[in-house]
Amino acid sequence: MGTERIPFHYVCTLDRAGELIEANQRFWVSNCGCRESRKQCKRSRMDVCLMFSETFPGSGSGKRRITRADAEAILQEAEGAA
Repeated sequence: MGTERIPFHYVCTLDRAGELIEANQRFWVSNCGCRESRKQCKRSRMDVCLMFSETFPGSGSGKRRITRADAEAILQEAEGAA
């Protein structure tokens, strides 16, 4: 049986993140639950968990809808921190 499982939460490369942004039309972002539980991240901002469906709850707080430009800006910031 060929059932495809869609991951709820995973880390991907910057290239894959760009592909996902390009392939989708709607975007949400939330705080990273891992970073939020530690109360900090020395590498970048907290709101980096991108989602492409309104129904996914996100791993952290503060989920909000964003534009494609916002999603691309998060990716560009991550590229600068890499």
